[in-house]
Formats: sequence, structure tokens, C-alpha cells
Amino acid sequence: MTAGSSGAGSFTVQVAKALGAKVAATTRNNDKIDAVRALGADLVVNSTDERWANQIQSWTDGKGVDVAVDFVGGRQFSQVLDAPPGLWASSCRSAS
Repeated sequence: MTAGSSGAGSFTVQVAKALGAKVAATTRNNDKIDAVRALGADLVVNSTDERWANQIQSWTDGKGVDVAVDFVGGRQFSQVLDAPPGLWASSCRSAS
């Protein structure tokens, strides 16, 4: 999921883990990576790194994700789709 350190992202990380999911999340701030991990995310990547979608793809052994949740929109929307999900959900769209 994108924006794992946001309010909605933090909540979603915890719910997904409570449901037994393996969770990959993004944040734009390296200082927040440990906090997102502490919420339960198995993988946390910095979305300012152009390779973040590739990192998630590698983490899934090239299979992609079962569910992708996007709280950012805009440019990250296309990168979310680079890690092909079975189901994609977005709560917003922003121009960038």
C-alpha cells in the first residue's frame, strides 16, 4: 500500500496484519520506515526511490501483490500498477 505512514495507511497496515496478510507499504520519509514496520508491515520502501515498485515485485518473487491499496494517486498510481495486483483500491487521486 502507498502512504503506509499516513493515518489511513497506518490503520490499513494494522487491519491487514490482523487479517493475516503479508504487508508491503511505502512512505516518503526514511525516518518513518521503522514506525511503519512497528505497525506490522513486512516490507517498507521509500516511495521517493524510483525503484520502489521493483522492490515490491522482487519481494513477491515477481508474482506481484494480491491486493494493492493506493492512498496517494497521481504519479504513484502508475507505479502501483507496475506491481500487478489481483485487486486494486484507491481512496483518492491527486494530480502530479
